[in-house]
Amino acid sequence: MIGLERPNIIPNSIAIVPKQIMYFENVPLQKSFFDSLLYTNFQIITLLGVMSMISMMHAVMRFIPFVLIYLYKNMRKLKDSFILNLEHNHFSRSIERRKVSVKKDRGPWGSESVRP
Repeated sequence: MIGLERPNIIPNSIAIVPKQIMYFENVPLQKSFFDSLLYTNFQIITLLGVMSMISMMHAVMRFIPFVLIYLYKNMRKLKDSFILNLEHNHFSRSIERRKVSVKKDRGPWGSESVRP
């Protein structure tokens, strides 16, 4: 019958197949350790970028404890100056003025005492 013939097998060798499929010597199926050490240019550039990012993070993170100590020591001074700046701010003064004007404009049914 046509199509059910046995493949042409030479003794002690593989079946006759096109040369693109024969990859027994040139492309190993399982990479060895030394083959995995051969990086491409993209992998080398990526490794250099990751290493430089890690070194920059380390350089920044070294100073975090000093920043925290400075903030802890000067927290009261910074807080007082921040509140003073808020009190002297033009926006907060206009809000206070608006509250005062609203209190003055309330009628006799308001919370203030009734004027005669």
